[in-house]
Amino acid sequence: MSEPSDTSVVVLYPNVSGYTGGLITDYYLAISPGHVGIEITPVPSSGDPEGHLSTLRRQLSLPPSAYIVHHSHDLPTTPITIGDSVVATNGTGSDRVSDERFYDPPLTPSSAYTLFVVVQSVVEASAETSPTRTFFFNTLPPSTSARTQVLVAAVLALLFALTIFLVAYFFYRRRKRQESSKVLNNYFSFRPNRDTKEISTIEDAKLDALPKSYAAWSLPSGKRDPRFLIIDPTKGPDSTLLGTKSIDEVAASFKREFDSLPTGRIMPHSVGLKTLNRYKNRSEQSLPYDHSRVKLKRSLNSPENDYINASFVDGYMRRKAYIAAQSPFNATTAADFWVMIFQCNVSQIVMLTNQIEGGAVCCTKYWPEVEQERTYDEAIGGSSNTKVERQYDSLLVLALDSTDYANFTVRRFQVSDVTSGAVQLVSQYHYHDWQPRRFCPSGRWHRRGSQADRIRNRAAAAAEELVDFDCLAFIDFYFHVVTTRRPEDGPLLVHCEEGVSRTSVFLAFDMLLQQFLTEHSVSVARLCASMRRARPNMIPTSRHYALLYDLLYEAGIGGQSLIDLNVRSVLKSLLRRNLALGITYLTEQWFLLHNFTPPLDRRTDSLSALASINVAKNRFPNILDLLPPDRFRPRLPPNYHSLDLPADYINAVYLDTVGLRDDLILTQTPLRSTVLDFWRMVFEERVSCIVDVEPSCYGSEDAVRYWPVSQADHQDSLISEDLADFHATTFPFDLADAEVVEALDALPDETSKSPSVGALGPWVQFGDFQLCQVGDLSPVLSSPTGSESKSKRRSCIFRRRLIIRKVDKSSLAKPPDSRTVQVFHFKGRWNEEGQIPAARAQFVRLLEVVRLERGLGPTIIHCLDGGTKSGLFAASYILVERITRDLFVDVFHTIKALKLRRRAVIGSAIQLRFLYRVLIDWVDMTIEKPLRRQQTAYPITFVRDPLLSTIHDAHSSGLLSSTPSHHSLASIGDSSACLHRGEETAAAGINMSNSMSAVYRPPRRNIVLYRYFSEELSKLMRSGQACFSPADAMGLEGQTMNCTVRSPRWRSRDRVSQGDLIV
Repeated sequence: MSEPSDTSVVVLYPNVSGYTGGLITDYYLAISPGHVGIEITPVPSSGDPEGHLSTLRRQLSLPPSAYIVHHSHDLPTTPITIGDSVVATNGTGSDRVSDERFYDPPLTPSSAYTLFVVVQSVVEASAETSPTRTFFFNTLPPSTSARTQVLVAAVLALLFALTIFLVAYFFYRRRKRQESSKVLNNYFSFRPNRDTKEISTIEDAKLDALPKSYAAWSLPSGKRDPRFLIIDPTKGPDSTLLGTKSIDEVAASFKREFDSLPTGRIMPHSVGLKTLNRYKNRSEQSLPYDHSRVKLKRSLNSPENDYINASFVDGYMRRKAYIAAQSPFNATTAADFWVMIFQCNVSQIVMLTNQIEGGAVCCTKYWPEVEQERTYDEAIGGSSNTKVERQYDSLLVLALDSTDYANFTVRRFQVSDVTSGAVQLVSQYHYHDWQPRRFCPSGRWHRRGSQADRIRNRAAAAAEELVDFDCLAFIDFYFHVVTTRRPEDGPLLVHCEEGVSRTSVFLAFDMLLQQFLTEHSVSVARLCASMRRARPNMIPTSRHYALLYDLLYEAGIGGQSLIDLNVRSVLKSLLRRNLALGITYLTEQWFLLHNFTPPLDRRTDSLSALASINVAKNRFPNILDLLPPDRFRPRLPPNYHSLDLPADYINAVYLDTVGLRDDLILTQTPLRSTVLDFWRMVFEERVSCIVDVEPSCYGSEDAVRYWPVSQADHQDSLISEDLADFHATTFPFDLADAEVVEALDALPDETSKSPSVGALGPWVQFGDFQLCQVGDLSPVLSSPTGSESKSKRRSCIFRRRLIIRKVDKSSLAKPPDSRTVQVFHFKGRWNEEGQIPAARAQFVRLLEVVRLERGLGPTIIHCLDGGTKSGLFAASYILVERITRDLFVDVFHTIKALKLRRRAVIGSAIQLRFLYRVLIDWVDMTIEKPLRRQQTAYPITFVRDPLLSTIHDAHSSGLLSSTPSHHSLASIGDSSACLHRGEETAAAGINMSNSMSAVYRPPRRNIVLYRYFSEELSKLMRSGQACFSPADAMGLEGQTMNCTVRSPRWRSRDRVSQGDLIV
């Protein structure tokens, strides 16, 4: 009997196995108010069946107040409710009519009752009845029922109100989504001839699962069928290779794939639910399955068990290739974490979360940090050697070094077991840009955006919607992880907060990229389903699912993009002619870079640049490729202008270098009206170096000289003949107030009073700033090893030094805040047709000088339009930094990351070819040549596999991932091998070092070639139905265009047949 309520009670029919009166044919339950006893004794067998009904109550020994509430011919096996006004009986209708007490009314609250249990055996004309068993119980008082009714009513009302709110919120979000969904095509306008309003009709669920690169993927016929990457290199995303399929059909196909994944906990996970292990889990939603969990080996006297919240995951070609784990959140889980690392022979840890995100602790600091005070050079490529160790149980973890990149950090540890003496080296790759810099300004003077931006940022951060996820930064991080992986290493350990969402994206991307480069297709749904059988809730949302396709698109479109130190062999392969297209592979690579970099959208991306008050600040306002996106432009402080004229805009964009964010600023040469804004940006961004790559532009397109001179005006004619015309090309500076200058100079100022700075020129005043030149304009040696006088005569690089200080006239007793800025002018002649310098050796020398002498602050690079020539220098600077530090470089994705911020960067295949030749010169003069002088063999060998440019022996040799800066080797000598002109032929560039001994040359390899996988597409190509524009950026003639299914594959042959076309 259960606990009675106020009006009913639930009972189970008691056991009557001891009855010996014969076969039981009837089972009764009766009830009587009050606690009463049995008043009628059982009657003997009767041969009168007709009197059975009239004597039933007497035969059952029931008191007069009792009434039968249950009757059945079979033993009841289910609970029986007494007081529910329903009499359970198998009797006839006459039974109920003949006895008015045969009913089951609700019980009275706060009352005592007696329950009677009787069984009967009726055989032919005789009936035997068992002794009556009694049970007593009391119903609850009515107040309890009233409170229950009030509580139920309140809960129902609350649920009703919540339902109304959720329905209203759903329609509100749907309307907002429909309004904002039109922006989806800003990234890829794959079908410009189709009405873009069509996408606003797609359901929210479909839209979440739709990748930005949706039109680059084939449309499968089944949920688990593979997809192919389909692109047209010369036409870009405007092609219609998917035919007439609507966007809704494409979105529905991705949604069907995601919905086909198994949901919930589909495997046993009892170990994680044990009471002993619950405190080791962050959430019950990420408990490991019993069959795939990692089991720790414990000693017999250890108080801990073998449990840790981590799961083995099978890889593409290897079982238990990965460990997916939650992040440690206390000392106990951190100790278990290191035990797992040591016992499973883990050599690489991938950390995809920050310690604190959104105000919540996502991961405890389970590693010892290297104590160091890093200079700028160390931040770029080196690290100090102050080592710190920490002990976790019997394991001693020693921090060896730490190397910072723009979006991640690489740390190396030595793990040793104090009991056995075993030692293991472990590298941690900490990606800390999963939640990217969104729409808020990145200027150093403040970090606040508009109210709309802040609302959007909070909404995106609250639910990890992956808005503006930086796929290129993630791919760069991924390449740094996989290029140091060795076959003998244990599983790759990947963890995020719960070891589910971000972890699953990394693991799935790694396996799918291997599948793509091996099978030329991807089966995302099939792989995600397999991962969910290894650990619950992997790829938890449709947005994570769509992100996988975007990452695969970005990685797949670049093909085999990693390049080792053998850049010369890469360029030789790229300069071969593509027989299918009639152009070189280098030109095709540029088409992919330029055409698949989305242009700015006037409505969303460049609102500030196109605002009416800012249009005049752009030299070429009608060219969108030369305007800065709002997400990446510096913001000037508003307090320097009146309130009615907001002036935070300047035509400039931030660029990330290998080790620092926003380390370069790309901008146009100042206009007459923007000189003040230019110097405001220099001061507020703490710029220490300015690179002027086009001094010949002064006097044209309103380009003015933005610096004061020291002594004689004719000095500027050394860098540009146009500057000899003082009135035409000089901003009209006003001399600063002599009394103010005298008062400021009397204050202690180490910058301006240092005896080594040289003579100070006159101070000029503009706005709140004063500016003067220190010393004279001086040439930079063209070669540090040659004759000084000869090098100065041949030099194309000039240096000047300036001091800028901010003056507060209301408080002249306070020392001014001053900055020292170096300006490098590159006087070299430019080939205007190809936008490349004629003297490549001097250009490489400029890279070396700027890299070594730029100072601690950001560097501004400017040319007339702020993109073509300055972008070439910025791209060269970043590429040589990367190859110097890592000994490999991803040229394709590095350039694309720059073009996403300034699309005009690398605007032709000629500039792209120049970049490769700059890399060749840099490697020859900064790495190979010093090694030859030291009689040292080539330091690293690259052996390619079908997946990536896997670097063997790099980890053991210490040359990768934590390589110190090669500043000591970065010296460009006066070598004829470096003096190549822009008009040189490809053969001359390739044969520039044939005299070099083969022992110092890395092994040659072929560049990535591509082939078609669809017979229908091959027929389409041969029929010439798809053609590109009559003239491309290289001035090519109109040619027949072949659509391409991009699937990188290493090949050794040069000739192809019609049945196996390559692009």
